[in-house]
Amino acid sequence: MAFKKVCKECGSDDIWADAAAEWCVDSQAWVLGSTFDHVECRKCDGRTEALDVHVNTIDVAGNNWRVDKRSIMTSAYENEA
Repeated sequence: MAFKKVCKECGSDDIWADAAAEWCVDSQAWVLGSTFDHVECRKCDGRTEALDVHVNTIDVAGNNWRVDKRSIMTSAYENEA
């Protein structure tokens, strides 16, 4: 089942996370090495937590996300606290 990350406060998917990347000589591109727990929401303009929201995978290909709001679950790192 596909999902997208959304802001815990406002539900926007316009969020970003700090990450580390490393240069790959073979592919001549930056490759994501790891992500960190710090997540920011551009809509809220501040720090937030990312929630996983299940989406209809048929609509994902057409970029028309349909969200089932009943299937929101917290990110794994939220449960570590």
